[in-house]
Amino acid sequence: MKKVTSVLVFALVFLMVGLNSVLAQESLLDKIQKRGVIKVGMFLQYPPTEFRDPKTREPKGLEVDIAKLLAKDLGVKLKIVDMEWDAIIPGLLAKKYDVIIASMSRTPKRNLSIAFTSKNLEDYAVMALVRKGDTRSTVEEFNKKGVIVTCLLGGICEVAARKFFPNATIKPMQQMPGALEVEAGRADIFVAENIFAYNYVRERPGKLKIIFNKHPLTHAPSAIGLRKGDQIFLNWLDNWIQYQWDNAVLQPLIDKWIVKGGKP
Repeated sequence: MKKVTSVLVFALVFLMVGLNSVLAQESLLDKIQKRGVIKVGMFLQYPPTEFRDPKTREPKGLEVDIAKLLAKDLGVKLKIVDMEWDAIIPGLLAKKYDVIIASMSRTPKRNLSIAFTSKNLEDYAVMALVRKGDTRSTVEEFNKKGVIVTCLLGGICEVAARKFFPNATIKPMQQMPGALEVEAGRADIFVAENIFAYNYVRERPGKLKIIFNKHPLTHAPSAIGLRKGDQIFLNWLDNWIQYQWDNAVLQPLIDKWIVKGGKP
């Protein structure tokens, strides 16, 4: 009996030590406030949500405005860390920045590596770009052998392309090259999120047109990405996003950048 009691006492002490260790770990939320700066990872090649102003080279766009709001509410300065898209999650895991705000949608594969807020910043729709004179407009017409489909490498658009066009040849690549392949006639269709599609036809009128805009292939809600294991910071970010929606802060920004292309 004494042996059993000793084992139980040891187990209880071990559990309490482990619990105290977890509780003693300082949340990144506290560290950010102490240092006075939040570092945000972005992909500044994705207008109109995140890009560099051609004249000033300063970061601009929807996600930049959202990051500025986040820093303001935290009472700290903002530092944007520009990364290539395929390096943005590794950069977060390497602690080069605190969070990712980069129009990143949740996918099971990404969620294996990092945590995401459960609240959405935006809800993007996946559409497609084709040449202006192309008369095809249905999934069936593009889901054929000999059709070349370009899409953004490693994102929700690649998932959609492989799902809806399994019989076609899928060529994942960066966004602008993917659209230019269609424009040059080397590909038939570019699968893109609405933010890129609308901005492309606005910036290059007469070249390509949007299809699947009335009935998108799929939707891609974006969220804030962060390292796993910090429930305090995750909870604060979720509440912060909900607060912005409840107080009608995010929708005007989305309208400004997505619908109007950054014009007031």
